Amino acid sequence: MKLTIVLQDRISDWVSKGEIVAGYFNPADRFTQIDLVLLNNDQPDIQTIRDLCGTAVCRVFNLPILNMKTLLLTLAWQPALLKNRLSSLLAWSCEEPPDVVRAIETDLACYCAQQLAMGARCSFVISLHSTPDFEALTRFAPVKDRLVRYLTRRAGNHAKLEATGIMAVYHSILAALPKIQLEKAHVIPNIVGISDHHIKQHYSTGNPVKLVTVGRLVQGKSPELMLHALSLTENITLDVIGDGPLRDPLAQLVQEKGLINRVKFIRQIPNPELCGLLANYDAFVFRSDYQECPKTLIEAALTGLPIICPDDISERITELGGFPLIGCKDSTEGFADAFKEIAGNIKLRSRSGKMTRQLAQQLWSPQNCARKAGNYLVSMAGKRHQELLIDE
Repeated sequence: MKLTIVLQDRISDWVSKGEIVAGYFNPADRFTQIDLVLLNNDQPDIQTIRDLCGTAVCRVFNLPILNMKTLLLTLAWQPALLKNRLSSLLAWSCEEPPDVVRAIETDLACYCAQQLAMGARCSFVISLHSTPDFEALTRFAPVKDRLVRYLTRRAGNHAKLEATGIMAVYHSILAALPKIQLEKAHVIPNIVGISDHHIKQHYSTGNPVKLVTVGRLVQGKSPELMLHALSLTENITLDVIGDGPLRDPLAQLVQEKGLINRVKFIRQIPNPELCGLLANYDAFVFRSDYQECPKTLIEAALTGLPIICPDDISERITELGGFPLIGCKDSTEGFADAFKEIAGNIKLRSRSGKMTRQLAQQLWSPQNCARKAGNYLVSMAGKRHQELLIDE
């Protein structure tokens, strides 16, 4: 069975951020062939593509349409004019038509996937990996990103009406979908690289207590409060794994607070290595203004790390509703109190970590999530084949 994936992201950026998960494009190895359509001029390493595609034979096609030339020729990506830019892609795809097409996230990817599916007379599935949180987008996203989203929205809306199915990686995404899309949406969590040998076994702390936070250093996800809180504690360290435009200001803050020996900035760690390191920490610290349940949080929970986060997180991330989170006020003093509590209570760390691991396994078992995603994509291909037989 053959799958075509349409993606606007640059895979090379995933590599630089350490975000490559083996088999991510081929869940449970349900497909024998995968065509990857990149809507940019990215040239990722062939081994990276093979890692993402698992056992499938893979091909890559570049169709750079997110540029000034296409913007002008299509009057800002108008669907009727954009279709003409896809002729080379459609001809390439029709050589060996797919059984199902999967669009990853963006409006342009959705439109291109819909056109491919029409040409191949196959199913078209949208994979949503973030909540369309327009309030957060307005507050935190760069102007260029906001403009592109606005200009490509028409093409995306046109395509989404035709989707056979929608895969959402967490529940808060569903709340933002219109009813016509919600009716064909299923929650299928992200697949992460945590295995049984990554599970935390011991909860006695070393000297000092080691905390970790992982994520992009951008507005809305900044660990600034954590750094201020750390300055109110003793014998606790924090590793900040991730990169972004706030890195230099945060590093300056660390110097000003005299925390240079207690805070370590790590720009990126390849995902397999990160999964192997998480169990060395005593707790995971999470804070975000976005409606999201990121893979980093899932990885920490599956490892069995206690999770320190603001009290309202479980209200915004419904998956965490029953978890024994170490909640705190979303303030410097709140995080400081939580840090001290987790550092001084081994029973709390052990109880919270083990229960977190147990609940995470029920929700996010990598094997179960891969099987669910693979089965869903195959079922969507079968659904379209049945519709064609009925039409004939």
